[in-house]
Amino acid sequence: MEATGNPKAMEATVDLVAAGGRIVIIGLVKQGVRVSFPGLDFTRKEMTIVGSRASANCFPEALALLASGAVTYPRVATEFSLWDAPAVFARLEKEPGAVQKGVLVREKGP
Repeated sequence: MEATGNPKAMEATVDLVAAGGRIVIIGLVKQGVRVSFPGLDFTRKEMTIVGSRASANCFPEALALLASGAVTYPRVATEFSLWDAPAVFARLEKEPGAVQKGVLVREKGP
């Protein structure tokens, strides 16, 4: 699933998807922005690319779930203090797969 809306990230999904896999584009680009995919990969990888906006109007419910504690970041992501951001990014530069999903949270600083 691609949710950034960045055309380069969308194009990179073709290299990342497994053979027979499905790419779901959720991110939005500005009107008129083009995204290119290598045509041979459609056949070679037998992949599927679909667009989805099924999450329209779900933000109020998502925020309510977060606010109630029914969904928390640690269940879906690793939480890092904003103050540790430079060290986290330095680690990710050396080990890109070290963190699947990360959330920087504001805490009292040193």
